[in-house]
Order: sequence, then structure tokens, then C-alpha cells
Amino acid sequence: MEGLESGLGELLADSNPTNNEASNMGHDPLSQFLSDWAKAKEAKDSNAFFCTLATVTEDGAPELRMLALRGVDAARGTFLIETHDSSPKFHQLKANGKWSLLTFWNQPIMMQYRIKGTGITLLDATEMEERFQKKPKSAQLLPLYYANHQAQSSVLKGGREEFVSTMKDLLNKEYAEKPVPFQPSLVGIQFKPDVIEEWRGSAADRLHERYRYVYQKSEAGLWNKETLVP
Repeated sequence: MEGLESGLGELLADSNPTNNEASNMGHDPLSQFLSDWAKAKEAKDSNAFFCTLATVTEDGAPELRMLALRGVDAARGTFLIETHDSSPKFHQLKANGKWSLLTFWNQPIMMQYRIKGTGITLLDATEMEERFQKKPKSAQLLPLYYANHQAQSSVLKGGREEFVSTMKDLLNKEYAEKPVPFQPSLVGIQFKPDVIEEWRGSAADRLHERYRYVYQKSEAGLWNKETLVP
């Protein structure tokens, strides 16, 4: 445990205590998240573009994976990821709707958000296609591979070498001079939370800040903010 304490101390020491302030955006955790997220990206935190998604299998086992966090929409109150409709996570979400998201950054300060809820909607297909057109061709080809060759997370029939060879042929031959068609099986999943927990590491005294926002299902749609024991 001594090594763990030392490592944590170094991370906290790297945090800037002058930025370690309580949430100042009122009872709007998504706007607060967007502000903190922008700071993490500006500080070039390597974790800033990713999140951890937890789902539950049909036999009740939890599953975790790191994914690109594609966007946060404060007006819609949603967090966005992209996946293919053949993926296990999509089938798990469709079957039981159970999920949790987590983000963690250590620049400019150590900061964690735990995001929970049951609300899930799919991004409109037109909007998804617009996002698809902005991707590099190499990224556009993966959904096509999932749709026409093998489903995501399935066992590669010809091994990795054949997979890489197929992808190179698609990129350098078949679609070298023509656009990659949009695959309707590429979906954007919007997660609408009803509980968001925010944790901020304190370099000065280890008395970390911790807040919980609970969505009030009313016409006003306000969030109730609580301060928790860290």
C-alpha cells in the first residue's frame, strides 16, 4: 500500500490546487462536465477523449470497456458514444438498459465523473450519417467490415493477418478512389443520466471534493446537488 500512497501523492502533487474549486455552474452538472472536459483536453490529458462504459450481460455479470466519448449535449442532457448494432454492448443495452459511465482525468487536476441512469436513445440516422462523413476513411471502413465480413467482437476466422490484409485492400484498392457508403448499422447511443457524481482531488490536504447531482423529473427538469463525504 505504501507504493500506492506514494503514486497517488505524486499524481495529486501534479494537480494545480488553484484550479481545485467547487462546482460553480449552479445545478447543471452537464455544463460543469463540459467545462472540466474542455480543460482536460486543453491540458492534453490522454484520457480526455475516452470513457469507461459498464453494461450487464444476460446472466447478470458486469462488463467494462474503454470507448471514445463522442460528445456531450447539455441541451439534450446526454452523453454520446458510437458502436455497431452487432456489438455485444449494443445487445446488452437493448436487452436490459442497464449502464454506467465513468471518466477520469489527472490534468489539470485529478477529476472523476460517475454517470448513471436508465435512459437510452439512438441518434437520428441523418445526424449519424453526417458524423460518419467527417470521419477519416480508415475509420469509415470498420463499420463496413462489421456489416459485410464479420461482426464486432466475433472470433476472427482467418486470424489478425487476414483481417489487416482485408482492411488494407478495402482502403487501398476497393475504396481508394470512391467514397465509403454509410452503414445504417453504425449507431450513436445517447445516454441520459439521472445521477452524476463529481470528484475532485485536493493536492493541498487530501480533503477531496465530492458532489452528487440527482435529476428531478419535473417540468423544470432541475438537478438537486448534494455534497458527499469524500
